[in-house]
Amino acid sequence: MKNLIIILSLWGAVLPSSALFAQKNKKNKTEDRIKTEAKDDIMSLPKDRTPYKAKFYEALRLKTVGDYTSAIALFEECLKMNENDDAVLYVLAEFYAGKRQFSKAKSYITKAYQVDPDNLWFLELLAYVQQNLGLYEEAEISFKKLTEIEPFNIDWLYYYSESQLYNGNIKGAILTYERLIEEAGPIPELVHRKIELLIDQGQTKQVIKELKALIIEYPDIPEYTGMLLDYYQTNQLNEEAKILLDELISNDPHNPHLHLSMADYYNAEGNREKTYYHLRAAFESDMLEIDAKVKLLIDIHDNQTPIDKEAFKLVDILVEKHGGDAKTFAIKGDFHLKNKEQKEALIAFRKALEFDKTRYPIWHEALLLEFTTRDYELLYQDSKVALEYFPTISNVYLFAGLGALYTNRAEEAIELLAIGKDFVVKDKLLNAEFNFQLGEAYMATLQYDVAQVYYKEALNLDPSNAVYLNNYAYKLAIHDVYIADAFDAIVKADKISPNQANFLDTYAWVLFRKKDYRQALSKIEVAFQRSPSSAVIAEHYGDILFKLGQEEKALELWLTSRDLGKSDEVLDRKIQTKKYHERKP
Repeated sequence: MKNLIIILSLWGAVLPSSALFAQKNKKNKTEDRIKTEAKDDIMSLPKDRTPYKAKFYEALRLKTVGDYTSAIALFEECLKMNENDDAVLYVLAEFYAGKRQFSKAKSYITKAYQVDPDNLWFLELLAYVQQNLGLYEEAEISFKKLTEIEPFNIDWLYYYSESQLYNGNIKGAILTYERLIEEAGPIPELVHRKIELLIDQGQTKQVIKELKALIIEYPDIPEYTGMLLDYYQTNQLNEEAKILLDELISNDPHNPHLHLSMADYYNAEGNREKTYYHLRAAFESDMLEIDAKVKLLIDIHDNQTPIDKEAFKLVDILVEKHGGDAKTFAIKGDFHLKNKEQKEALIAFRKALEFDKTRYPIWHEALLLEFTTRDYELLYQDSKVALEYFPTISNVYLFAGLGALYTNRAEEAIELLAIGKDFVVKDKLLNAEFNFQLGEAYMATLQYDVAQVYYKEALNLDPSNAVYLNNYAYKLAIHDVYIADAFDAIVKADKISPNQANFLDTYAWVLFRKKDYRQALSKIEVAFQRSPSSAVIAEHYGDILFKLGQEEKALELWLTSRDLGKSDEVLDRKIQTKKYHERKP
């Protein structure tokens, strides 16, 4: 029943294959032909073996419908009836190999191979099973036989070399790698493995000779140059490395990979000027793809703080060569952001979005910068566009809500924040942020009771957030509502983060609302000492002094507030009338 072998080998992927190659050698017969021959073999069995035929066909049927357990049981029964049926032995071996039960698989495939030692596929499965069981001496013998039968089967050659290595047969493995490279071509992974073995054997001259030959023959494959350079540098042969690169660049001055290798050499030497010279040469080349250039810039970004001017020149070249790609301006934005150049970073990120509006990380950086630079109208407009592309991302709604809130669109802010809050999933702090901003929005619409609900929910979720506590207390004090709650909040904030000028200003203003002007004065004095350039603190300082009857000093502080840049109708009226006037929220 030898012709049944192939039809039975349909259990799934059983035999391993090399990560480097797809097996070139296929089984010689088509499935239809095998089925026909298998049927002929079965039908030619003697009549007294009809029960065997029935069991065998039933096992095939069960296997076909996926009932492998029942199929195996019947194949085992077939084997009891004919223990030397090599086809059944093979299919059982293949099944157990597929289940990674290699010891069991070995017992079946060994017997199948004994029955038919000329069967190539029996030997193949036996070799793989031996390899998986760590029986490398046996596997080497089996793979050797296979490669003698088919000298150019690259899968078999690969596993033959592996078994040789495990057995310590380094010289044999080198020869096998040479056969592999001859058949599959100089794949860098194979060459690297062979070079490692040559180095291990101390064959220095051979390493250098082979790599130089590959570099000349395949100048567009940078791995070979890298291997030789690594070898030189590992062995501190720095002069040889430089000579090699000088020669290669002289012969091929526009090859970006050679310039990158030279840049690596000079970088290791600490020669910054020449490092950047060769990096610029590589970046100028159209042969180097944008992704490779961006990767190099990311490495610079991650390893420099701040990023130097020479690195920015590389970005300029990237803009010149790839000015129509979002990646170009995204990395430019990252560079400016690393150097705390927020306005320049924002310009770059918004430029990137002109080319690709589908990348959320770029949107996030742009919207965050618009918020931190207080360009609230731009934040509002851009976040509305971002929502068209990311209608289920909660942070976009948060930015949109903040943009609306700070541009006096409080009702719209409430709507945006409420929608975004529903998209928050298992993020306690983000949920707290949405609740707090909803509190702010409802406060802006003078819906104080509703605002209180959201403020308190935010503080329940994030009770130690001193910024929340301060801002909550300040808004209550400005609107002159829930002053007891405001007092409790600012006391807690001051304990968490004591002596903050803004917190002390809030503390003073809450005490002002409580009409405790003496205590308010003690807080505002410290606040102004810590932040003498704050126009808001200066005005509050004047308000408190006026309530304490120090009208001349109050006027001085109001004038100071105006000199510091504060200018509105209420402050002007205070100065003109020399009296305190309540500011409407």
